[in-house]
Amino acid sequence: MNADRQAAPAVAELAVDRLATLAAQNEPFLMVVGMFEPHRPFPQHRFPTSPDLAVDVPPYLARTDEALDDLRGFSAAVTYADAATGRILDRLAALGLDDSTIVVFTTDHGAPFPRAKSTLYDAGIETALIVRMPTGTARPKPRPRTLTSHVDVVPTLLDLVGAPVPGNVQGTSFAAELVDGAEGGAGPRREAIYAEKNWHDLRQYDPVRCVRTERYKYMVSYEDRPAVPLPGDIARSGSAIGVDVAARRAPVELYDLDADPSEQHNLAGSEALAEVEKDLAERLATWQRETGDPVLQGPVLAARRTPTVRPGREKRTAVIAPQFVQRG
Repeated sequence: MNADRQAAPAVAELAVDRLATLAAQNEPFLMVVGMFEPHRPFPQHRFPTSPDLAVDVPPYLARTDEALDDLRGFSAAVTYADAATGRILDRLAALGLDDSTIVVFTTDHGAPFPRAKSTLYDAGIETALIVRMPTGTARPKPRPRTLTSHVDVVPTLLDLVGAPVPGNVQGTSFAAELVDGAEGGAGPRREAIYAEKNWHDLRQYDPVRCVRTERYKYMVSYEDRPAVPLPGDIARSGSAIGVDVAARRAPVELYDLDADPSEQHNLAGSEALAEVEKDLAERLATWQRETGDPVLQGPVLAARRTPTVRPGREKRTAVIAPQFVQRG
């Protein structure tokens, strides 16, 4: 779709109109609002920036003028989406819904930069997750450092509204921390989170799996791939200038996140961490078996629906063979 029609202000207006309808119906509702920003690109006409704008340069990016300009555009896109989110929250309050509505703000992947989005490094799988309880609910105490996965959101919401959680729903509810204001230990705590990648678009087959505890990250790659895969939009950005597209990724990676939070030093095969590596490898293998991970059976094929060629003809499904095209 045209990005202008998905732009945050347009989406916010649709959302506030829908909220008015829902308020009039006086029935429980679930509304999901998705905005395009801060996806790329960051055109100046929509996201004006200044060369004086200070931005933080994450450790996985080179501090170049091009990267700084790119980060400024990203910051402006975040501000753009933030203002639209505020428009929705203001309307929620004006309609008197904020005292009975749970608001969840989250994102679907990490920042759109090299060695972040489209990878399983923390910069790629770390997302925003903010839960705002209805007005009048006791404020929860600050959360300690705990692991949370997107699969935890569904059981949490079901718990909060008093609905049963089906047995086949994965995830660990953190509802008790939001309602009771308990500090840790209010409910089961995650020992690990798991992540996977198979494809990015239909040109980058890149099967990777990982398990992450509070301290360690263990990652397995099933194909020989670049250390920094570059999706098309990132490859065309100033941040990609100077990225070594020829460097290869190790088949197994292990990081001590306390000592090396930016995951620069692969410790796989280290004698000192042999037991840690064995434990994480077993955890990951167990998770893959329990979830029926298709990569255990061979390459994971992708499928797409082809458009209708002419009226009266049904859409067809085409299976895409695994391939990888680096956008360097």
